[in-house]
Amino acid sequence: MNFYNSETNLINKKNALESNYDLSAKEIYLTIYFRKDSAMFVVANLDNNYACGIFASNADDEKTNSEIIDSIFNDKWESVSSSRNVMHKIMGKEIAEWFCYKVQKSESSPKDIARSIRRIFHKLKAKSEFYGLGSIFVNVLKTWLDNDVGNHKEEIDELSFLKLSDNEDIRKLYLVCLQRCDNKYNNDMTWGHL
Repeated sequence: MNFYNSETNLINKKNALESNYDLSAKEIYLTIYFRKDSAMFVVANLDNNYACGIFASNADDEKTNSEIIDSIFNDKWESVSSSRNVMHKIMGKEIAEWFCYKVQKSESSPKDIARSIRRIFHKLKAKSEFYGLGSIFVNVLKTWLDNDVGNHKEEIDELSFLKLSDNEDIRKLYLVCLQRCDNKYNNDMTWGHL
């Protein structure tokens, strides 16, 4: 995947949208996407529909991340877009393979938030590697797949850090489990409303 200059907001005039409602009172929150190699995106969300900034970076680059976060919280944003649409154009279906979490604006400085992002990434990465040791957890995931994995949706969601594992078997099995859970949920919602 082609990574962009971290100082470039990926929301631009080409993909900007007119919002359907007033966004001026919205409080920005961050959604952080991590890939297993520490590549990341920082998304400046206004709500579930609109974002004002999307930046590519690296979890270990605290200086750049601090600058990005400072800019997000302190600059005036001219353009908004659908973060889902922009991220899908950049990454396609690969976005489902990235670990994601939200950060609310706090009293913490951008530097502290950037440091926290780095710590969180490495903590989750270590946890994913621990779960990837040996074959015990691979067998658990295979057992769930052989049975009704949809009955384990809560556990699957709690294991999303496995997206960061360097163990290809465990990461792929986890993604299959996640996809089957999502398919079951979508089917239940579709058939439940007919």
